[in-house]
Amino acid sequence: MKISRIEIKNFRLLENFKLDLEKELSLVIGKNNTGKTSLLAALEKFVSQNDKHKITFDDFNVKLREKLKNIVLGLENIPAERNYEPLGMELRLVIEYNDLDNLGQVAQLIMSLDPDDNLITLGFDYRINYTNIIAMRDDYNTNKENYDDDPLLFLAENQQKYFGGIIRRSYSSIDPNMYTDLNKEKISLDEVISFRSISAKRNVTNKESDKTLSGQTAVIYKKTEESEEQKEAVNLFKKTLRGTDKSLSSIYQTMFSKLLSSVENFGGLSKAETTLTIASTLQHRELLDGNTTVMYRHDIHDLPEHFNGLGYMNLISMIFEIDLLRSR
Repeated sequence: MKISRIEIKNFRLLENFKLDLEKELSLVIGKNNTGKTSLLAALEKFVSQNDKHKITFDDFNVKLREKLKNIVLGLENIPAERNYEPLGMELRLVIEYNDLDNLGQVAQLIMSLDPDDNLITLGFDYRINYTNIIAMRDDYNTNKENYDDDPLLFLAENQQKYFGGIIRRSYSSIDPNMYTDLNKEKISLDEVISFRSISAKRNVTNKESDKTLSGQTAVIYKKTEESEEQKEAVNLFKKTLRGTDKSLSSIYQTMFSKLLSSVENFGGLSKAETTLTIASTLQHRELLDGNTTVMYRHDIHDLPEHFNGLGYMNLISMIFEIDLLRSR
């Protein structure tokens, strides 16, 4: 028994991807940014039910993002419910078995009694239904000022709300309209599919490492801050932070007003003592530590640094390191 075919739609770089696997070993080889990492990430996110591997808006293919953006902006109409095909992404795993296999673990997944049909098709769908896409469009138009009229920001922050969870099904290889809903039937795949990934051992892929591109930007800033060409930008940075501190401090007072009131009532403070406040104190040097993210542009969309290919990531990291050495 083996996985013989993988199909992926609308996940990162994989808009309409199909891969037939070899009997013993399959090697996926290609240039940087052609979707090799996307393939492993799709398997990890769709098959795994671990909360650490939830699908995020960054995982949406750029064409799918654009379509959703146009819908919430009213630039593209939503078809009538009877004609609506749920938008989203999908993974299909085709499992092939033979007479020598023990089918006990997959018996609930077999959809055909035809002896010549030796395929099991597992489907993993992450889609938005008609009711939710209508609600998504309407909610954006009601609350767009809270997102600076940026539909992509709205979608990124609310995608989980409208798309919900992954629907897992076992499909008939002969009739795709025949399937078993694995979620409703509470059928686990833990004993059917064993998937483990071993990532490349490179610092540039680890967000928590202080050698990521994002971490390097903070180091570069600290090393070059006092140069003449940076002073004007640094002063503007500090001025902006002061304005942000003022705005945030006002917001904090509202957010924590109940807490501060309780402290004043029960904390033993007399009216003569200073009233407590919670103030924003952003520090320009520390702000860049862990708070800058290097993005790279694909078409018109900005994607996280770790979506980039191994070769490019290491090349950019080397350029950053060279800049650091030159600034010392």
